[in-house]
Amino acid sequence: MNRNTEMGWHWLHNDRTLRYGNDPRVLGTYDLRHVPGTPELRHSGLHWSERVNDALNYAQGSIICRVECWGETVHGDDKAASEYRQIRWWVDAERVLWAWLCDTAEEALRVAQVTDERSLSAISLRREWLDGRVVSDQEWAAARDAAWAAAWAGAGAAAWAGARDAARAAAWAAAWAGARDAARDAARAAARAAQNDRLEAMIRAEAKRLNVAEWDR
Repeated sequence: MNRNTEMGWHWLHNDRTLRYGNDPRVLGTYDLRHVPGTPELRHSGLHWSERVNDALNYAQGSIICRVECWGETVHGDDKAASEYRQIRWWVDAERVLWAWLCDTAEEALRVAQVTDERSLSAISLRREWLDGRVVSDQEWAAARDAAWAAAWAGAGAAAWAGARDAARAAAWAAAWAGARDAARDAARAAARAAQNDRLEAMIRAEAKRLNVAEWDR
């Protein structure tokens, strides 16, 4: 078999199972999947993205996989589909994503020149949670309501998207949407590339901390 491979990223559901087909396996390191035939974006084949924050557009869980892909492949703007996809390593990136989202929200606030402490405190509360502090539902609700008030008081839409979603305790989908919106609205393509590099570096650092094989691939 010709193994002209490409490396990319793919997010899995938190239980590491697929949501299509009849494959009940929990996917893990070196898991190999093959879908025969000509791949078609969003319809057939095994999907992946070259950049990790592009892959985030399609994430439905916090498990990030470094994947090696080969066979017939088609490329789109932010994703590709191949005949073969093998997981080289994976980590649960929930905490990494929240930390990156806080960074992205702070950047959005800075670019939009928003200084309202209600928006900034929402992000600070999330960082305290990341540092190990137990945050009550009441505190999350208060931070959310304060951030909403800041938005109505005139905070820019892009900055608010990041601050709002950094304050939420649940609803990963909303957090991912906020990260994408903040990244898109806060800066041009160069800044988005820098945010991608930061997220990838944070994921690799977590993989290294966990002693994951091949984390540097």
